[in-house]
Amino acid sequence: MTGWLRGDLELAVLSGHGGVSIAVLIRQARRFLLVDAGDGAARDLAALPVPVDSLEGIVVTHDHGDHAAGIPALLWWLRLGRRRDPVPLLFPAAAPLARGGVALFLEALGERARVTPELRTLAADRTERLGPFAVTPFPARHRRASSDPPGELMEAYGLRIDAPGGRIIVSGDTGPHARLEREAAAADLALVEAAAGNGPASPADSHLNRAEAERIGRLAREYRLYHGGPGPA
Repeated sequence: MTGWLRGDLELAVLSGHGGVSIAVLIRQARRFLLVDAGDGAARDLAALPVPVDSLEGIVVTHDHGDHAAGIPALLWWLRLGRRRDPVPLLFPAAAPLARGGVALFLEALGERARVTPELRTLAADRTERLGPFAVTPFPARHRRASSDPPGELMEAYGLRIDAPGGRIIVSGDTGPHARLEREAAAADLALVEAAAGNGPASPADSHLNRAEAERIGRLAREYRLYHGGPGPA
């Protein structure tokens, strides 16, 4: 498990296998933020354990299954834990999979759902306040499918997360771009995807390979890599 700790600010990659499941947990003291919600994220939160009422929100960087397919199970986990307050769920505007997961949960359970999702739409450079976390999305460069032509991008974001104790940036799925480098240079920790592995430079607007990810990560005070494994998304 990829991890980082600085005082009361901590990051743990719960799952980082590209094409299967991505989930990143950030903790500030006793409050938590989940970035991306791949399959198994609810199981991982329950195993730690994370109290359901300490989760400040769930942010989905883009609408690929390995980042969004775990939403219904997360809502079920919150229901079982008797979550009292509405849970903020932050998605791109174009996120039918993530939003459909919320709808599936609510339609299946009806009045028995007992969990109130508070849906918010991510927008570039608009800061969202989630407890001690200030989350600012910035555009990533990521295609919906590897077969799409370069430059045909889906709505996808990296995240700048400010909290007492430091600044973290999460690259999201992306090809290299200048904004990511600027964000990394101002961060205490850069969590950078390296889904293209040890091979040559990945196709434009797709993913970073390890050399690219390390080059960008070294701009930050510290860095970690995540999102390994095969898969086009």
